[in-house]
Amino acid sequence: MLGKLRKLWRGEQGFTLVELMVVVIILGILAAIAVPMYLKNAETARENAALTSISNMKSVIDTWAAGTDGNGYYPDNTSITTAMTNAGINFSSIKDPWGNAFNYTPSGTPPTSYKIYCGPDTNGKYYEATNSSPAQQVASP
Repeated sequence: MLGKLRKLWRGEQGFTLVELMVVVIILGILAAIAVPMYLKNAETARENAALTSISNMKSVIDTWAAGTDGNGYYPDNTSITTAMTNAGINFSSIKDPWGNAFNYTPSGTPPTSYKIYCGPDTNGKYYEATNSSPAQQVASP
């Protein structure tokens, strides 16, 4: 069997320049298609990660307000870190997928509403949730 393969290959000297150029062109076309798709999917994944993080933090804040810690009120700026830490979130050092800090803004004394947000992303969009709205992408915080 090996002898037959050697006889078949004996006349071959290698690839021609045209064959190599065709392979390089095909690889270039495949890269031109694959790279933009990869970058788009990577950005979509970062957006989804930001929305998930905001949703999780919203759940922690709402649970805190409903429990004995909040007594019907949302955490203020001093107790938000405690509320998040109790849920296993290191709020003071956690970053969004673009490296920005998450921000919490309570309203009222004691707080009766809040906004938690992060961003901007590479397109200048922000991600926020309030006590009355779910996590969503917005133009500005």
